[in-house]
Amino acid sequence: MSYVGPALAASAGEWSGVDGRPLVVVTLGTANAAAGVRFLAESVDALAGMPSVRGLVVAPIRDDQSMLAQQVVAASAGVRLRFDRAKAADIREAIESAGQYRLGAEKIRDSFEAAGGAEEAATRLESLG
Repeated sequence: MSYVGPALAASAGEWSGVDGRPLVVVTLGTANAAAGVRFLAESVDALAGMPSVRGLVVAPIRDDQSMLAQQVVAASAGVRLRFDRAKAADIREAIESAGQYRLGAEKIRDSFEAAGGAEEAATRLESLG
């Protein structure tokens, strides 16, 4: 078995957002939506008035999310919070510190790009026959 990275189509260019304002993605997925009402409200409070920042903050809820969050931390690519205890101040502090993890995130990106993607997957599949 070989990991060849994500199979992403080439994009038409940089996405510029809707109207130039900084954007943030806070997602719980469809299976966790009901559990996240408080967390989403805390996130809105944490983000109010923040300047544009980049970074990954993970707050695992269930299933494999805890393992994935630990991998993010182990790779120095982001910050982990306790979903059930995170308040606006905790979320804001995590977001503000997330920039220090940029190098770890870039290393992951570089490893995905070096893995070869769909083209490498096709080459490996063709070599089986």
